[in-house]
Amino acid sequence: MYDFYYTHWMRSYVSSLYIAFYLFGVGEVCPKTMNELIVTIFVLILSSILNGLIIGNMALYMNELNRKNADF
Repeated sequence: MYDFYYTHWMRSYVSSLYIAFYLFGVGEVCPKTMNELIVTIFVLILSSILNGLIIGNMALYMNELNRKNADF
């Protein structure tokens, strides 16, 4: 990860993609090889989608609760 500026452009691109999704993911993973980096990106994309689904569903539930309280 530390050789971002000194490697092939594809590794730099994949590293940037990893860092972008790492901001939304949880946990600390430190991939070293290109294969580990690609697998980690897919895992982080999946965790970002799941986080969005969970937060979206919680917002819908809160909206439903507020609607029931307003009707009461």
